[in-house]
Amino acid sequence: MTKYRDILAALTKYLETLPGEVEVESGDVEEGFSRPSFFIELGNIKVNDFMKTSKIRDLTVRIIYFPSNKHVKQVELLDMQESLEKLFIENNYIEILPETEDRESVMVEVENAKFPETKDTLQFQFDINLDEYYVRENNYDKMENLEID
Repeated sequence: MTKYRDILAALTKYLETLPGEVEVESGDVEEGFSRPSFFIELGNIKVNDFMKTSKIRDLTVRIIYFPSNKHVKQVELLDMQESLEKLFIENNYIEILPETEDRESVMVEVENAKFPETKDTLQFQFDINLDEYYVRENNYDKMENLEID
């Protein structure tokens, strides 16, 4: 099963591909952070079980960008908005976990992307859906191996 930490790590990796020296924070930061920087937050998490075969998780990703200068920022915020659109919306998929010998890669689609209005920062949010089968050992006898008396 994919962990929430895996999602944060994948998002951080994607944001680090953007040009420039922009720090990425996924922990709680209220003050004393460097600029420019990103803050990643997961919210609106909904978890459902589908017929005891898989776990379905819907969640909202919020990426907040703090510009270099909090007073002169309009052009920088517009440039970053275009960069985020290209990175997440044009590509449309995010690889959360790469393929290994033990599992297929875990990919999610970016849905409902929007840039809510803010005054001093750029907020970008989108929804993702993870639908993963439970890993369970099947210890049941097959019908063909059952003996009937």
